[in-house]
Amino acid sequence: MPPARTKSVARLLLFAVVSALGLSRAARAHEGVTAKLTRADARIAATPADARLRFERAELHRIDRNWRAALADLACAERLDPALTRIDLARARVLCEAGDAPRAVAVAKRYVERETRDVDGGEWLARAFDAAGDAEAAAGAWGRAVALTPENPDLHFARAQQFFAMGGAGRRFAIAAADEGVARTGALQLEELALRYETELGEWDAALARTERLGRVAPRPAVWRERATELLERAGRRVQTLAACEALAQDLARLPAGVRALATTKDLMQRVDGRRARVARSSRG
Repeated sequence: MPPARTKSVARLLLFAVVSALGLSRAARAHEGVTAKLTRADARIAATPADARLRFERAELHRIDRNWRAALADLACAERLDPALTRIDLARARVLCEAGDAPRAVAVAKRYVERETRDVDGGEWLARAFDAAGDAEAAAGAWGRAVALTPENPDLHFARAQQFFAMGGAGRRFAIAAADEGVARTGALQLEELALRYETELGEWDAALARTERLGRVAPRPAVWRERATELLERAGRRVQTLAACEALAQDLARLPAGVRALATTKDLMQRVDGRRARVARSSRG
């Protein structure tokens, strides 16, 4: 068989195996929900007036993407026990995931107005606003959720992403929101998000200052120094790129032999050498 045909067949076989594994996992997950639904049906048949059982089955229907059944169970739970406070929250999530954003917004608003200290309510109001195409309102809702739980980095992350998706001035608000999250939580993922946004906006000095700071405080400083060489190259600063690559290469060469032998260190050294050679060629050209 020709080499090209062999590679093509190998790729098809690999795709088939990966697809089969994915379908197998999905099938097992569905079987698990189906079994739980069967048990929930039996419990509800035994005690049909138990509102919490209806509420719990609604969540299983949501996971199973059976929106109509989920909403029906929530409505029934509400009739059986109007004091169940999180029914509207669950309803808003079902409506949002079902693609009915306007109704999801209305229900989430109602829930948040009643449960003013519930962070989950703020999160799903933000998601509903976003699904409805109201990015500004979504950013505001994320802000309220952040104010309730400022130590949660995921909320800061979502808020920054929402601002950046707005475009225009929202992109700089996104960096400020990520930096606020860093100040509140110290999360490295928020530093990386802010760095990504600065890079996309071409704010090279700010991005380089951030990599320098991360090189001092974050694990594996050489990785951040290598990131700085990438930023310098992208900014078109050839002389600075070559100097930074040379300094980093010398420091890597002074590492203990055992560390230099690590695959991660070798890859890093190859990237630095490759960037140094590429920039040197472009400078001569």
